[in-house]
Amino acid sequence: MWLTIVLSTLLGATSSVTFAEALAVDAPAAVAADHSARAFADGAAGLRPIDALHFEVQPGGQFQPTTRAWTSPALQLVAEATVSWAGVSGARRGTVTSEGDVAVADAAVVRHLRRLAVAAAWCECRAAERDEAAAAEVVVDAVAVAASLQRISETGAVTADDIGEANAWVADARLQALDAEALRLEAALRLGRLLGTGGAVTTNGPLPEPAELVVAGLDGRFDVEVVRAERVVVALRAGLHEHELRQLPTAAVAVTSQIDDPTTGFVYGRLGITLPNLDGDVVGRATATGHLRRAEAELQEQQRAQVERLAAAVHEVEHQSEARALIDEQLLPALRERRRLAERRQAMGDGVVFELVRAARAVHDATRRSMRAEVQQRHAAIALHLQAPTRSTSTTSTTSPTATTTEGPLR
Repeated sequence: MWLTIVLSTLLGATSSVTFAEALAVDAPAAVAADHSARAFADGAAGLRPIDALHFEVQPGGQFQPTTRAWTSPALQLVAEATVSWAGVSGARRGTVTSEGDVAVADAAVVRHLRRLAVAAAWCECRAAERDEAAAAEVVVDAVAVAASLQRISETGAVTADDIGEANAWVADARLQALDAEALRLEAALRLGRLLGTGGAVTTNGPLPEPAELVVAGLDGRFDVEVVRAERVVVALRAGLHEHELRQLPTAAVAVTSQIDDPTTGFVYGRLGITLPNLDGDVVGRATATGHLRRAEAELQEQQRAQVERLAAAVHEVEHQSEARALIDEQLLPALRERRRLAERRQAMGDGVVFELVRAARAVHDATRRSMRAEVQQRHAAIALHLQAPTRSTSTTSTTSPTATTTEGPLR
C-alpha cells in the first residue's frame, strides 16, 4: 500500500474524466497530420501556371582587337519563362491536393484509432475500479464469516478445520483484493498515458451510451482505414499522371536585352523546346507504378478487413449481451439461493462450513463477472458504434459482415 502512495505522489495527482471527456482529447499525431494537410492546401493555392522563371545578367564590354582597348561597357539581360505543353502545373496541383487529402485521412485514422484505444482503456479502468471495490466487499464478507464461525467454535459446533477453511478464504480474498488494486492502478496509468496527463486517471460519470457520442459531436463512424487507402491510391495515380506529363516537351519563352553603349541597344525574343528525358524515365515510371499497384492491393485488404472488423464488433456485442443475461438471470440467482440454503443449514447445525464458504465465494465471483460483463457489453456497443460505416465510397466493398465457415475434412 505504501508503494502505491509513493507512486501516486511521484506521478502526480490523480485526475478524473468522464467517457466523453476522454474521447475528446486529441492525439498529437492527429494534430501533426492537420498541420500537414494545411501545408498541402497552402501549397496547392500557391502553385502558378508557369513552371519556372529564369533570369540572367551578362556584364561585358566592347574592345578593339588590334589595340586591345576597351571602347564601351556592355550588358545583356535575359528573362525566360518555361511552360509545359501538357499542363504540368495543373497536374502538380492535383497531386498536391491529393497528398493533402491523404494527410486529412491520416488525421482521421489516428483519431479513430485513438478513440477506440481510449474507449477500451476507459472501460477497462472502470471495470478495474468496480472489481477493486467488489474485491474489498469480498474481504469484508470473508472476515465476517470467519468471525461468525470463530464465535460459534466456542460452543463446539464447528471444528478447527472449519475455522481453517474460513481463514483461508480471508487470506485468499485479501490476495485477490491486492491483485485487483494493482490491476486498477495499471489501468489508470494506461488511461492517463493515452490522455497525456502524466499520471493515473480515474473514471467519472455513468457508463457511456452510443447516443451520447452523437450529442457530444464524437460520432466518428466511418471506414477510416478504407478511406485512407482510397486517398493514397488517388494520390499515387495523380503522381503517376504528373510524372508522365513531365516527360513531354516544355516550351521556353525568353526576352533578351543587350546594351552595347549608352546610345546602342538590342532586344531579342527567344523560343525554345526542351525534351526532359529521351527515354521517358522508364525507371521512375516503373517505381511509381509499383507504388500504385501496392496501394491498390492495400485498399483491397482494407476493404476485406473492414468487413472482418465489423463482423467481429457485431458478434462481440451479441456475445457480451448473452453472457450478461446468463449471469444475471440464471447464474447469480442460482448461486444466491445455494448460499441461502447453505447458511440456513449452517444455522440449524446441519451444514458444512466448506459448502458455505464455497457458496459465498461463488456468489462474489459471479457478481464480479456480472459487473465486468456490463462494462464489456457497453464497450462493445461503443466500439461497434465507432466502427460501423455510415457511408460507402465508390470503391468500398458492400459485402455484408457475415462469417464464412469451412466445410470438409482438413487436409
